[in-house]
Amino acid sequence: MAIGISSREEESGASVATARSTWIPAVNRLGMFGRWAFFEIRDPWTCQKEVRQYVSSLRGESAA
Repeated sequence: MAIGISSREEESGASVATARSTWIPAVNRLGMFGRWAFFEIRDPWTCQKEVRQYVSSLRGESAA
């Protein structure tokens, strides 16, 4: 999983779009590094909970 950490909207726009539409799909097509996903964090105080929920959603689990 690639995690993007952004504090400002203007910082994240182009880099998030590039990661989601180009970089992550390219790594997945290569197939040498497992399956990758992209998740953006904006609040460092809630990141642990958000990452756990996101990983659970990828696994098809209900978040605890």
